[in-house]
Amino acid sequence: MQARYFAWQAQGLRIGYSIDGPRIGGRASSIALSGAVYGKQRLRERSVAGTLGYPRTDVYEAVATHVDADNRMTYPFMGEAPSASGAGLSLAATLPLLDAWTLRLQAEDLASRLRWNNLPVNTESPNSNATSYDENGYINYQPLLSGRKQQVERSFRIPRYTAAALDYRYQDWGASVQVARYAGETVPTFSVSRRFGWLTVRANVETRFDSAGIGLEVGNLRLMLQSDKLDLDRARARSLQLHYHLSF
Repeated sequence: MQARYFAWQAQGLRIGYSIDGPRIGGRASSIALSGAVYGKQRLRERSVAGTLGYPRTDVYEAVATHVDADNRMTYPFMGEAPSASGAGLSLAATLPLLDAWTLRLQAEDLASRLRWNNLPVNTESPNSNATSYDENGYINYQPLLSGRKQQVERSFRIPRYTAAALDYRYQDWGASVQVARYAGETVPTFSVSRRFGWLTVRANVETRFDSAGIGLEVGNLRLMLQSDKLDLDRARARSLQLHYHLSF
């Protein structure tokens, strides 16, 4: 028996530099390199592993280990408060194919490292040893529970996000097909956009987790609402994204 839960959250600041590449079909290609630093991190990781054995016909033994790492965990006589730092490196490229077609490639956190100091970890090992049966047929247990709380150092990489998108534009209309790969999952997304003067309206549908989104873009500012249901009252997951692109 094995099970694992992992959740990580952080705030970050990303700075990038764009380089113009060779011109293709009269349009310039570009390569963008960016780096991010992460702070105010939160981490929760839980894992359970166990075995079930039958030493004899009328005897069985279940042994399991539960490990819980949580930066918000507290316990008596704990040492210094947990702290974390991290950074990531990303790469993107834009390649014009024809007058109306563009290929975009993206690799987020191509190289990354997150490090925790004094991370609280609680390890518990229950051992439910059934040795015999009584005269009523009930199992006689000899249970044992052992555990330990400690603070450790831990490093890990952010799951890499890679994507390839093919864009098409005709006058004020735009369409895109994207295939992304993240944490072992392939995520296809189809999107369409329409420009109304200084305002651009975008909509997308993602077929792996059945989500949809709608957004507005004005200059360097973009607002996007994403949900796994078109009816927000029935949605189980929602996200509100605000992007501002600053060139200097």
